[in-house]
Amino acid sequence: MRITSVEVVPWKDDASFVYSVVFDEGTVDCLANAFPLGKQYDIPGDVAVVAGQLGEKRHVERSSLNDYFHMGPEHLKFLLSQGWSVSNHSYSHPPLRDPSSIDYEQEIVESYHVLERALGQPAPVFSSWNSFEVYDTVRAWVERTPGYLALTRASNDAEHINEPDFDPFSIWRNRLSEDDEIEFLPPWLSRAGFEPARVHGKWLVDVTHLVMYKTPQGHKCISPYALEGRFDQMRTHFGDSMWAANPDDVVRYRYLRRHCLPTIEQESDSRATITLRFPELPPQIEEGELTFLVSLADDHGPVKASGPNGTIDVVLAGERRLRFTSRVSDETQILLTSGS
Repeated sequence: MRITSVEVVPWKDDASFVYSVVFDEGTVDCLANAFPLGKQYDIPGDVAVVAGQLGEKRHVERSSLNDYFHMGPEHLKFLLSQGWSVSNHSYSHPPLRDPSSIDYEQEIVESYHVLERALGQPAPVFSSWNSFEVYDTVRAWVERTPGYLALTRASNDAEHINEPDFDPFSIWRNRLSEDDEIEFLPPWLSRAGFEPARVHGKWLVDVTHLVMYKTPQGHKCISPYALEGRFDQMRTHFGDSMWAANPDDVVRYRYLRRHCLPTIEQESDSRATITLRFPELPPQIEEGELTFLVSLADDHGPVKASGPNGTIDVVLAGERRLRFTSRVSDETQILLTSGS
């Protein structure tokens, strides 16, 4: 058993498609109406919250979705415990009548610390608000603020789907709403005309707002019926080959994959060790999971693998190729042994 190469595959478990859903504003209806559907379809979500209004009625200047309640810290901590993520949607969601008047220090830097204290852990993804007009400025602030790992943005033409080598500070989101024919939404991304072949191998991030049986705004909110239809659509087309993940986990995988440097130590004909190093990995990422594809030079018998958490499941991925997913951190060692 001689190893010729070790490759980190684009997506966890070699998924053929990655799907995430973001609920902007983080109002309590998401917990009541979206969370049960996510649990039913095994699709964890992300709530993008206004950090300065946790547990309060929404009071955003010139907003048409005011007076709905934002979730409080206890609600958000529950969602985190269930595999969801929480992203930062600014401190106050300021209006854009005068972008030069926005206090970016408060909206991006102060909000990070407010949300971290409320959650008891960092929220490393910033979900830009009204990102067409202020995206460049927001990106500059997010990139230089310690703690942030990524920035999501809305697409002006909705033609953007995230490739495996996506820019963490330019993650495209697709509008998901009750009105399936809204402006800028191409038919192949809509619920009615969805074309799975066009998203194969990529990461689709849907974003919606309130999830209510009587949607207050059909162009940006969605009913539980329509949301369930979208989740069922994803599972019907992709099944278990889809990696349904919150954005935090996808971003973490991207950073780990980008910085992973494996080295091979061939100890004998039946034993080899792969050592994983992660130079220049952001300090807030200490560990995570990666999926590897290992190529062998010769035929082999059954191969066993063990890593930092014990035995690792190994899958045959073609002639003389093995695939496995392991918990990793800097200097992780994975031992492969052959029975031949």
